[in-house]
Amino acid sequence: MDTVKVATTLVDKREDIIQCWLKKVVAHPVLAAVPMTPVLRRDHAGLLLAEIADRLRGRPSLRVSDPAVHFAQERLALGYTPEMEAIELALMIEAADEVLAAEHDPNDRLAAVAELLGLAQRALETAVRACGGHEEAAAV
Repeated sequence: MDTVKVATTLVDKREDIIQCWLKKVVAHPVLAAVPMTPVLRRDHAGLLLAEIADRLRGRPSLRVSDPAVHFAQERLALGYTPEMEAIELALMIEAADEVLAAEHDPNDRLAAVAELLGLAQRALETAVRACGGHEEAAAV
């Protein structure tokens, strides 16, 4: 698996991934119902992808806080539920995989998807804890 090459593509194609993801998010009726400016909606998407690229390169994160946790907290403050966050993060994984598919075989893409799933898990655990319960975790 060439995870360094996938990491490079994540960085080089970050804007393509974000644009693909944004199209999916604004087309989703539940997510689009939450009013957000395009700048706010895409906030942290680049940091999430950069975090994944660093992990794929084997670099320790130098960020003061986990972008996944910050993303979850921000979305909750804007009115998202943990379920909505799960949908949005699933769309991010889908968008990244679609863009990566143009240049990488499925085995190489698998590493990026696995890292994105770990990031999604951290974000969703944060959201569920913030909502004060474990019942929501089963639905996510």
